[in-house]
Amino acid sequence: MLHNIPSPTVNQDISIFFRRKLSSVKSEHGLSTPWPGEPTIQRLVEKAAGLFIYTATICRFIRDDNYTPEEQLSVILEEDHMKHLDDMYTKLLQHSVVGKQAVSKDDHLAVRFRKIVGSIIIMFKVIATKEIAKLLHLRTISITLASLGSVLSVPEDEGQLVRIFHPSL
Repeated sequence: MLHNIPSPTVNQDISIFFRRKLSSVKSEHGLSTPWPGEPTIQRLVEKAAGLFIYTATICRFIRDDNYTPEEQLSVILEEDHMKHLDDMYTKLLQHSVVGKQAVSKDDHLAVRFRKIVGSIIIMFKVIATKEIAKLLHLRTISITLASLGSVLSVPEDEGQLVRIFHPSL
């Protein structure tokens, strides 16, 4: 139904959403005013291109406790032409999984990541973290999933279900 709503209305709603969520992050982290600033909000709205899933995912990514909000926001703003979800998810996953490390395609971390996250994505039914570990013959997958809070709902209890926030992933 959102495709029937005029773009300016959707963009205004996305702008409000970004302001509220980032204001909360600003308060929680004691960031100085005017973080993130109106020009930054407008850039984020442009990047969202009318997609609320982008907006929500970016807010979760910025809120990630493993990094500072300023670091996370700079990762998002580095890329000027990140208009498609595919590009966004690639950037989020690369940063969440490997950070600033150089990881080759054959690296143990990369292989483990593809095995675990690939299995989660292609499953028809959501299952618990411990069940995924059993299925893949791994002792634990918590460490691999810990940095993916912006795209996956990863419960602390390994008996709970791991969920993808949006099927577009």
